[in-house]
Order: sequence, then C-alpha cells, then structure tokens
Amino acid sequence: MYGITKKTLTDVYQELESIEVNDNAFEPIAELLEEAIGLSSKICPRNSYTLTALEKTWKQKLQAAGAIEKHLPSHLTELDEVRKGVMMEVYSNLYFGI
Repeated sequence: MYGITKKTLTDVYQELESIEVNDNAFEPIAELLEEAIGLSSKICPRNSYTLTALEKTWKQKLQAAGAIEKHLPSHLTELDEVRKGVMMEVYSNLYFGI
C-alpha cells in the first residue's frame, strides 16, 4: 500500500479551488461533489446542514447547470456557482464541523 493516499476534504477543497470553470469542468466538479458527500458523511452527523446542502441543494444545482446548453453563458455561471457553493460547504465542514 505504499504510495496510496486517501483523499481528504482539504484535498477536495483545493481541487475545487483550482478548477478552471469551462465547458469541460462539469464532470470534475460532479466527481468532487460526490467525493465531498462521501467524505462528509464519514465525519458529519447524518442530518447535518452540510450533508443536506451537498446532497440536495448543490446536487440539484449541478444537474440544472448540466441541463443548460454549453454554449450559453449562463452554463458557466451556474457551474461556477455550484463550485463555489460546494467549496463553502466543505470549508464549513472542515473548520466548523457543521
């Protein structure tokens, strides 16, 4: 098991922070959202605000952003809103444990 490291919420946050929001960013953001949900579910109570927001609010907003045609400017605006929202939830989970 040498060389294998587990991803942490801090890693997820840093990856979200470094993603350039463009037409190819949907899948990486979706994957990081799923990782944030998985990691948060291990350290948060099941009914926590953070988990609810990640599983419901930001997942729905990501699906809505994915439904907007890629050539429309609102597609990237919505995608960036999701990226920032997930970062906010991860940050609050990391530093406030809510």
